[in-house]
Amino acid sequence: MEKLFEQYRRLIQHTELNVTRSLEGQISWDARLIGIKGSRGTGKTTLLLQHIKKTFADNLKTALYVSLDNLWFFNNTLTDLADYFVKQHLDHLFEQDPLIDTLILGCTHYPLLKEKIDQYLPEDVRVIAQGTYVAMSLRTYLQRHPEIEERCTRNGTVHYFTTESPEKFTQLASLFLNEQIDAQKTIIEK
Repeated sequence: MEKLFEQYRRLIQHTELNVTRSLEGQISWDARLIGIKGSRGTGKTTLLLQHIKKTFADNLKTALYVSLDNLWFFNNTLTDLADYFVKQHLDHLFEQDPLIDTLILGCTHYPLLKEKIDQYLPEDVRVIAQGTYVAMSLRTYLQRHPEIEERCTRNGTVHYFTTESPEKFTQLASLFLNEQIDAQKTIIEK
């Protein structure tokens, strides 16, 4: 693992910021997943390294650039890399206060990592995934507001809309829901 970080530090150290691509300002860097595709030598790596160097200049340890064709992956998997980061984040959290007895998974994607998180938590730490509490809160709300229940359709049809790629959404949602869905693109006006 240390080799990956050494290579990353070396790449960042040699990344110049004097010439950047205008494309960088057009990318929504806070998106959950960004795909960058291009021919070899077109600057994809440089674009990413420049962004990392500018964004994480104060703490380059919070990011890691690694190419999946790196030789490290000959004997290791992407899951090994994920394990490392989950363990690092949890270790850091418990260094702040080793007496933490409850961990709240406060982001919608954390339940997808719950099994991995459980592997690195002390046994006596309680894990709360927000989905359960959102569902309980909704149930309580609907009990207090029966007029909404009356307006709900029974045995209706579900339609999926996304502001992103409908093909990608369909693929991922079908995987997570374990059923084939069909998403449609929508534009939300500001």
